[in-house]
Amino acid sequence: MIVQQGRFRYADLDAIDTLVAGFRKAGADVFMNLAVGRAAVRGIRAAYDQGWRPLQFIPNASLSVAAFLEPAGLAKAYGLICNARSKFWNTAEARAFLDWMRRYNPEASLRDAQNVYGYEVAQTLEAVLQACGDDLTRANVLAQATHLDLQLGMLAPRIRVRTGPGDYRPIKDLFFVRFDGKQWVPLGAGPVP
Repeated sequence: MIVQQGRFRYADLDAIDTLVAGFRKAGADVFMNLAVGRAAVRGIRAAYDQGWRPLQFIPNASLSVAAFLEPAGLAKAYGLICNARSKFWNTAEARAFLDWMRRYNPEASLRDAQNVYGYEVAQTLEAVLQACGDDLTRANVLAQATHLDLQLGMLAPRIRVRTGPGDYRPIKDLFFVRFDGKQWVPLGAGPVP
């Protein structure tokens, strides 16, 4: 049962503190913190600072430890739940990504999940362009982009990029992870190694 919900404007981040206080006062024990960017950071921090410890979910767009959880405070982010799609760092594909990052983007934080996202998008675009061959017309690019079935290097097994003529949402399968104060850990079975 939803006990309370609220909205805010990204231009007014102070409103998040008030919303969180209202959720706490209403007795909510689950917090669907669906904000992104600085707003997600503010929501994580506000809940903790107000002494409210609900089961808190954040969107995949706020998954980055370096970009979001560190600014919120790692202790304040402990126990967050999120969805994920990428492999963990102990695979050959992850090592290939790390080598690529060291070569082409050495100043970037390897803990920033946005880098993995960019790598996956680049791999998808490369596959579309290769499928186009020499026919780089708009019609052919669209035709190839709407007929994808790819396993990307950094996607966890069983998670594929799939599109169709009426289906532009390429990733449909995810798994849950929980933040342990340092890193994300798969919940349940998680990804298959």
